[in-house]
Amino acid sequence: LTMLRHLILLSAAAAVLVLCTPGGKNSLCPDTRYSCPGDQTCCAGSTSGQWTCCPLNAATCCTDHVHCCPHDT
Repeated sequence: LTMLRHLILLSAAAAVLVLCTPGGKNSLCPDTRYSCPGDQTCCAGSTSGQWTCCPLNAATCCTDHVHCCPHDT
């Protein structure tokens, strides 16, 4: 059962995060148990030990654990 869902961009400035998938050969999250597709950015989820994927490369993860923004914004 995959937890990845289609990404929905809110605007050019912010994107919605989706849950990371276990393992994989993509971008590993800091815990090395989860990964995000391609050049997406791993962000800490609102639940301890949970990771989310931001569809932006080298993004800034927001403190609401729901959104992310382009790097240096």
